[in-house]
Amino acid sequence: MKLTTGRPGNLFAHGGSVAAELAATGTEAAGWHLTDFAGQKVKTGTAALAEGKATIALGKLPRGYYELAATAGQAKATVAFGVVSDHSAADPPSGRLNVDGATAWLEKQGRHEELAKMLRAAGIGWVRERFSWAGTEPQKGTVDWKQYDATADAFAKQGVRVYQIFHDSPAWTHPDHPKSRNPQDLRDAYRFAKRLAKHYKGRVQAWEVWNEPDIFFWPDLGDTFAGLQKAAYLGYKAGDADLPVLLGSFCRGLCDFDESLFEAGIADYFDIFNWHIYAPPAHYAATLRRYLGLLERYHCEGRPAWLTEAGIRLKATRSGG
Repeated sequence: MKLTTGRPGNLFAHGGSVAAELAATGTEAAGWHLTDFAGQKVKTGTAALAEGKATIALGKLPRGYYELAATAGQAKATVAFGVVSDHSAADPPSGRLNVDGATAWLEKQGRHEELAKMLRAAGIGWVRERFSWAGTEPQKGTVDWKQYDATADAFAKQGVRVYQIFHDSPAWTHPDHPKSRNPQDLRDAYRFAKRLAKHYKGRVQAWEVWNEPDIFFWPDLGDTFAGLQKAAYLGYKAGDADLPVLLGSFCRGLCDFDESLFEAGIADYFDIFNWHIYAPPAHYAATLRRYLGLLERYHCEGRPAWLTEAGIRLKATRSGG
C-alpha cells in the first residue's frame, strides 16, 4: 500500500483542492483518516479501489501540516503534506527566512527542480548549498563540475537564490601535510575561487569560505585560516567583483580562534559576517551581541550578520521522550 500526492515537497496551495493517490493490492477498499499538526482527526472516510488505485479527495483545507493514513487489513500507508500560501507567482523574497539544504549532496539527481519549485511556492528566497573542491578537481587543473551545475541550474530556473560553501581541499594541495586542510600554495585557493565565481556567475549569488572553522572542520590554527580566507576572497572578487563573500561561519560563540582571525587582518576580506548557533532561543541575542562587539573592535561594524545554521533542542513533553 502506498500514498502519494504528486506535489513538489508534498505542498498544496491554500485555496485549492487537496487530494492523494492510493495504490494497494489485494483489497477493494481502504479506510483513511486525516490528522492535523496537533494530532486531531479532521476527516475520515473509505476509499474504493479500482484496479488497485483510488483518489482520496480531501477538498480545501486550512493552512497547516497534515498526515493522511490509510489501512486495509494489515496493510498501512501514510503521507505527510502541507497546505501553504502559494508564493510561486512572485519572485522569491530576499528575506530573513531561508533554508540550509545541502541538496547537491543529500538529494537524488533529477529532483532539484522539484525542490526549487517547493521553495518558490513557500516563499523561500535562498538555499544554502555545499560544494566539494576535492570532488571537482581531484587532480590539479582537471575539473569535473559533477552534479553542481544541474543543481545550480534548477534553482536558477525557479528564481531561488543559491548561497554556496566549500569546506574541503584536494590532497594534492597539501601533499606534505596530509592531516591539514590548508593549501600549501594559497594561489591554488585563489585560482579555485576565481574559477567558481566566473563559472557560476548569475547562478550562485553568494559564497562562504569554509563551514565552522572554529571547530573540527578546520584542523589548523586561526592565522592559517585567515590566509585561506584572504586568498579565496581575492579569487572570488577577481572572478566577479560584485559577488558577496561570507566569512567562514563561527559556531562556538565568541572565542580565541575568532579573535585570532581578526588579529591576522581579515577585516578587509569578507563582506558578510556569518554565525551559527545550536541553543535555546533565549541565548541568541547575547551571542550575537558578543560577535557584534568583535566586529566593532576591528572596525567592521555595520556589515550584515547572517545566521546561516540554527538548531533548537527541545525537551520532550510526553513520557518516553
